[in-house]
Amino acid sequence: MATFGCHAFNGESEAEKTYSQTEEHCECNMNFYLRLIIPCLLILPIQASADFIELPEHGGENSAYMLCSTSGKFGLETSEIPNTTSESCHVIARRRKADESPIPGFQFKELAVREVFLPEQYGDPKQQAAQLFDYLFRNDAGTECIYTTLIRLNNIKLKNGENWEINDITRGGFAGRPVSAAYFFSYHPKGIRSTENVFRIGRTHTAVPHHDGDADLPGIANAPAPKTPISTNQKAAVSSNWVTFTTDLNAHDPDGTSFFDSSVMYIKTTCNADNPVEYPDAIRLKTTGQNGQTPMEIRLPGFAPTGATIELY
Repeated sequence: MATFGCHAFNGESEAEKTYSQTEEHCECNMNFYLRLIIPCLLILPIQASADFIELPEHGGENSAYMLCSTSGKFGLETSEIPNTTSESCHVIARRRKADESPIPGFQFKELAVREVFLPEQYGDPKQQAAQLFDYLFRNDAGTECIYTTLIRLNNIKLKNGENWEINDITRGGFAGRPVSAAYFFSYHPKGIRSTENVFRIGRTHTAVPHHDGDADLPGIANAPAPKTPISTNQKAAVSSNWVTFTTDLNAHDPDGTSFFDSSVMYIKTTCNADNPVEYPDAIRLKTTGQNGQTPMEIRLPGFAPTGATIELY
């Protein structure tokens, strides 16, 4: 279950909303969110990079995924801060403002801040589990958009005593379109790291848990059906309508890598000049059970190109 927090259009907020970050002892309101990519975090140096990777509609030769950060064993160990000049999939934010695109020629169009609540079978449905920031950038010609996701987890325990973890973030609505993707890693100004890398990005709906010794890129052969949210056999079918980012977010991770802020995740594709369109269930947050947790999926509304189809598997 998810509900809306507030929306901002063209850099103006409709609501003022105070956010308290206990661990970092800082407060932000919506105006501040619109000026920073991540609330109360310092963005890396102000030089643009455009290291987006192409995600072919029919996937790669042997995998639906492309590899990004190669350190940290997909969150089982502490990952290294990305090399901003050579890390695959990684871009450097142009400015500290949230209404600045990661690459030139795109303008901020809309932001929706979505409050995330766990389904009752998993946790307290009245307790906010996370906030998701859903940004949209569009080029001046009105022909391309960048769909952008940022998540901040709260320290939430499930009914079974486990801490909630997000391993994959999936967005839909891209069938029949060229897609490229990237991410931006940022860090706290006092050096208190709270952000996790993106380890791989796939043209697929299927998240794949990574255990020590597993291949970095899940195979295609003998993959479960494309509608499968979480694989149990280390395989993932190509699904051109979906893009999945693999990370490891947990405010109190049993493996010790407790990062609760996602990197900023970008999907660039074709669109038109229509007003941004929001679709139910266009965003999926997935717990794959990487550390033995109960697998689960939470669905949220999200922006997608006009005319998109979001399958309700």
